[in-house]
Amino acid sequence: MPKIGSKLLVRISLDGNIELVADEEISEIDWQKCVAWWTGVSLPTETTRIIKVSIPNFEARKNWLRDYWTDKGNSVEVSPGVKEALVNAKNDLEEFETLAYSHWEPTSDEINSFNPELTRAMTDSQIRNVLGLLRMPNGANFSVPGAGKTATELVLWSELKRTNPQIKVLVVCPRSAFESWITEPAEVFKEKTDVRLFDSNFISYETDILVTNYEQLENSEKLARLKNWMIENTVLLVIDEAHRIKGGSASVRWRACKQLSDVSFRTDLLTGTPLPQGLDDLSNLLSLSWKNIPVGTFTSANLRRVKRGGIFVRTTKSELELPPVTIKEVALPMGVIQQEIYSALRNSFGNTFISSPSDELYFERRGKAVFTLIAAATNPGLLMNRVNEDSYLNLTWPPREIVQNLSLTKVVNEYVQHEIPPKYIWLTNMLKDRASRNEKVIVWSNFVGNLQAMERLLSPFNPVLIHGSTSIDDRKVLLKKFRESDSCHVLLTNPQTLGEGISLHQVCHESVYVDRSYNAGHYLQSLDRIHRLGLPHDQKTVIHILVSERSIDERVQNRLSRKIDLLGQIMNDQNLVAGCLPNDLEDSGLNIAGLDSADISDLMNHLKPNLS
Repeated sequence: MPKIGSKLLVRISLDGNIELVADEEISEIDWQKCVAWWTGVSLPTETTRIIKVSIPNFEARKNWLRDYWTDKGNSVEVSPGVKEALVNAKNDLEEFETLAYSHWEPTSDEINSFNPELTRAMTDSQIRNVLGLLRMPNGANFSVPGAGKTATELVLWSELKRTNPQIKVLVVCPRSAFESWITEPAEVFKEKTDVRLFDSNFISYETDILVTNYEQLENSEKLARLKNWMIENTVLLVIDEAHRIKGGSASVRWRACKQLSDVSFRTDLLTGTPLPQGLDDLSNLLSLSWKNIPVGTFTSANLRRVKRGGIFVRTTKSELELPPVTIKEVALPMGVIQQEIYSALRNSFGNTFISSPSDELYFERRGKAVFTLIAAATNPGLLMNRVNEDSYLNLTWPPREIVQNLSLTKVVNEYVQHEIPPKYIWLTNMLKDRASRNEKVIVWSNFVGNLQAMERLLSPFNPVLIHGSTSIDDRKVLLKKFRESDSCHVLLTNPQTLGEGISLHQVCHESVYVDRSYNAGHYLQSLDRIHRLGLPHDQKTVIHILVSERSIDERVQNRLSRKIDLLGQIMNDQNLVAGCLPNDLEDSGLNIAGLDSADISDLMNHLKPNLS
């Protein structure tokens, strides 16, 4: 039993959570019992005698103070502000429940009367979204890619500043989205906005918008610097491409964003894919922005009831009223030597897909088999390349199946001396025609080795190459070259690098997919780089998909078509939860490939002897 007279101080921390502070009279054993009750950890992890809990967790467990602590003759001192915080949390829950389940749309009069002083006009959908976000204490913009979420958030910020001119903005986003946040304010506002990239040094007092990426949040010192800046200022936290932290508390980056959200004036989530795999994704995101709401509120049943205009805004794909995209599938027979290599690999990988899931390397082997086949269907010469494809399970070649076959090793090693991949030949001819018309083309491939090979092949067209290792400064220079140089006709990149956050529809209206993975999200995100809000209604946008006949490309094409049909339903679903992409292997090593069980079944058929 704790000593008579032991006291716990209950107070509000700087980040808005509850702290329980032990006095000197509490023994170590009894303090361990306190820690176990409030945190679920049997032993304190720090020497400091302070327990920090969220307000919802405190609310759920506070009866312990009466039923155990004071009942044993001890006391509790409650600091000013605790009762107010608990009342505010209760009000937040009531507000959430009032907003979440009621559909809201502004009237035409409200849309027409909204007239902020901007450099460019807003669409009715963007105005509707700003008006909807202004009704919410914390926001979420789940509009599809290309709907102008960045501009909408900037206008929201300017409206919030009408009542609080000191509000600043912290944007957490992928590096690919830096350009948008740096350039959009000048295109939206008439007055100059001070936008700066966070580099962990002193943050200028003049900063209006501070931009950082998810990777920097993994550094505790940088996170602490950002957090202190937010405590010292009134800050709107914007989490852009928020689906990147959909994994919840198991993710280091999600936990870092949670710390920032705890000290924010307001938190807004931006993503066109808020639940790519299921309702848990949406729950994890909303628990960031609605920090005082018990996690138990975000049940599947409740999330299926949420309505547009309540706790999120959304512009669907059809509401963008974009001109249609023309998608052309280009079927190409493989070269003679390429077919020989591909057939040998296909036969070798048959056992990989029959192996047991209990095998420790089961998922990794399957993932590497898939990407090796996709690469071979484009350019078998890649398979002897020592480039580390770090986007894909740290994939390195040559694969074991080639190394163990001396004759196959020789054929692959000498491939580039005897045969030009048919996809490369088609691409070269296509670029000759487009360059003669002074047109620009984006070429997408999942493999850095492929991009580097095509950079050499397409040198007459003055290409620029951007992949994951390209620095932020170099990306800026290269994108400027692609946009502005009359001699630069080709941008070579991969969906993991430029599939999000940038707009290229002003200068480019045609793209080529040399290869694709099973990840439908990557494909659609990248497609939207040239199919976005702002296109004239008569603009033709053309997508070419290169498919090697009798290869895994055909399987990918068929499976992606089915997934994209489902995604199309979701993109035109105002309430988000009509469906989500199936992926029961999401937590496996195959996640980056976008594979689900139906994909695996289809692949196994492809790997059977004598079947295409």
